[in-house]
Amino acid sequence: MLFGHKILVFCTTKIYEDRFCDFISTLNEELISYNWRIMVFCTESDLFNDNKNNQGEKNIFELVNFKIADAILIEEDKIYDSEVKEKLIEKAHRNDIPVIILEGHRENCFNISFDQAKGFERVCRHIIEYHHISDLHFIAGPKDSRQSNERLNVFKEVLVENNIEFNDSMLSYGDFWELPTQVAIKKLVDEKRVPRAIICANDSMAIAAAATLKQYGYYCPEDVIITGFDGINSIFFATPKITSVICDSKMMGRQIATLLREIEDKKPSPFDIKIQPTLFVSESCGCIAKRPTNTIEFFTKITQNFAQFRAENTSLNNLAVVIHDCKCINEVIAQLKTNLLYDMIFMVKAECIDSSLEPNKSHTRSVYGNRMFLLADSDWPYEPASRFIHTKDLLPRMKSILDEHTHPLIFAPVNNTDLPIGYVCFTFNNYDSLNYTRVSQIASWLGNAISGYRNGQYLLYLQSKLEESYRYDLLTGLYNRNGFIRFYNQYFEDDRVKTLTMAMCDLDNLKYINDNFSHFEGDNAINIVGKALSAAIEGGTYCRYGGDEILGLYKGEVSAKLIKSRVQKYLDEYNKASNKPYTISASVGVYSSQKTSFENLFAKADSLMYEEKLAKKGRSR
Repeated sequence: MLFGHKILVFCTTKIYEDRFCDFISTLNEELISYNWRIMVFCTESDLFNDNKNNQGEKNIFELVNFKIADAILIEEDKIYDSEVKEKLIEKAHRNDIPVIILEGHRENCFNISFDQAKGFERVCRHIIEYHHISDLHFIAGPKDSRQSNERLNVFKEVLVENNIEFNDSMLSYGDFWELPTQVAIKKLVDEKRVPRAIICANDSMAIAAAATLKQYGYYCPEDVIITGFDGINSIFFATPKITSVICDSKMMGRQIATLLREIEDKKPSPFDIKIQPTLFVSESCGCIAKRPTNTIEFFTKITQNFAQFRAENTSLNNLAVVIHDCKCINEVIAQLKTNLLYDMIFMVKAECIDSSLEPNKSHTRSVYGNRMFLLADSDWPYEPASRFIHTKDLLPRMKSILDEHTHPLIFAPVNNTDLPIGYVCFTFNNYDSLNYTRVSQIASWLGNAISGYRNGQYLLYLQSKLEESYRYDLLTGLYNRNGFIRFYNQYFEDDRVKTLTMAMCDLDNLKYINDNFSHFEGDNAINIVGKALSAAIEGGTYCRYGGDEILGLYKGEVSAKLIKSRVQKYLDEYNKASNKPYTISASVGVYSSQKTSFENLFAKADSLMYEEKLAKKGRSR
C-alpha cells in the first residue's frame, strides 16, 4: 500500500510485443475501480544471454520496493534469467506478499497460465484428423525451451493416437524466430523432403516458413499446410492468414484481476489456474478465416508509426550530440525539456552528477545506491524543492502521481552497458502500442546521451587535475614553479602594475628535522612555513619553488618588516600549540623593485634571505 493505493508490481520483458497492450489495458481497467495501481518493471531483453547489456538491464528488478507492494506478478516465460525470478519470489515471500506466476509454475505461488498443451493439441488434431494429413514436419523452438518441448511432446502424442510413426527427419529447429526457420526450410527444399504440412511451435516461425517456401515455388496451403501457435497480430495480416491457437491476453488480464480481488478478500492458499486457448482456423490450412481484418488500416498504421519512430530517432540522436557537449548538469536539465520526451520522469544515480567520479565504474554498494537525482520530469514545469530523493521512494512526487494518474507506471533501466545510470518512469495516459515501443528506444537513448555527457565531464575533470599537477604543489597546495612563473609573467605584462615585491621564505634546519624526526615531519615543517607566508599578506601569490623554499609575489611595494613579523608570529603560535619535539623557524628575504625580470627579482630576494640565514647562524655560535 502506498498513499492509500494498493500496488501491483508487474515484472516482465519486451513490452513492445503485441499481446502486452491488450493484457495491460484490460488488467488495469479491471483494477482501477478497486483502488489498485500497477507498477511495471521491464527490460527490453528476455535476459536469455548473460552478456553485459543484460546484466545492466536486469538491475531494474533491484528497484522493486517490497515494503509498498501488495502483490507481485512475474511473467515466468518471458524472463529467462532464473536468478532474477528466484530473488523476486524470495523477497516477496519474506515480506508476506502474494506472488502470481504468469505462464509458469512455482511452489507457494499462485500459478496462472494458458493450457498451452491442450491448445496445441487442438491445432495438431485439426491438421491430422480434420484435414487427414499424415506427411508432417514439426519446427520447434530452442532445444532447451520448456514451451517448445511441451508442444513437441503433444505433437508426438497425437501422432501415436493416429498411428503415425515419428522419426527424427520430421523435426527441425527454428528457435522461435525467422532466420533459423529459413535455414530449416531451405534444408527441406534442398533435400527434397518438403512435407504436406508443417506444424510450427509459434506464429513467427509459421509466417517465416510460408514466406520462405513461396521463394522456392511452394505455395501455402495448396502445396504445404502451415500452422502456428500464440495468436500474434501478424497472423491476421500474413499471406495467407495463419491457422493458429490464440492465447487471449484480454481474458488473461480479466482472470488475474479476479484472482487479485479473491486474494484480497479471502486470502486463500496458493492454487493454479488454467485458461483454455482458442483454435483459430484460417487460410494457411485451407480453411476460411472467421475473423475479418482491415489490412489497409493495419499497414497504414504500421507505416505511420515507423515514420514517426524514425523521425523521433533522428531528432533524439541530434539532441544526444548537444547533451554530450553540455558544460554542466543544469545545461543537461535544460536540454531534456523537449517535446520529444513526454510522459516520463528520468532519475539518475547521485554519482552521475559528480564529474570527479569515473563513469565506467559504479561507486555505490547497492545497484542504485541510496540517493537518486531528478534529471527530467516532462509533466512538471516547476523547479522541485529538491532534486534528490531516497532510492526507495522511486519518484519525487509519487503521491500526486498515484492520486491523479490511473494508468500503469512503467519503469525501465537506463544503463551504460552493464553499469546502471538510473531509470526512467513512463506515465503514459493511454494504451497506445507505439508508446510501449518507445520505452526501450528512449531508455537506450538516455543511456547513450548521459554516458556521453559523463565521459566528457570526466575528461574535463582529468584535464583540470592534470593542469593542477602542472601548476600546483601537491604537498602545500601552493603553486609550483611553473604556475608561479606563469603568474609572474601576467603581472609583468600588466601595464597597471608598476612595482613588484617578492618574498623568499626558507625553512631553517630542514636536514635536522628529517634526520631526527622523519621526512614526514620535514614535510610538515615545509607545509607550515608555506602557510605562514601565505597568511602574512592577503592578495599575494605563493608557491613552493623547490625543496624548502616558499615564494610570495605581491603587486606594489610591501614592507619587509611587516612580512617578517607576521611570518614569525604565525610560527611562534604554531610552535607553542603543536607540542612538536622540534621548533619551526624560517629565514625571510623581501625585495621590491620596479618591474624587472623574474631572475633578477628572485636573485635579490634570495640574497636577502641568505643574509638573514647567515646572521642567524652567526648569532647561534
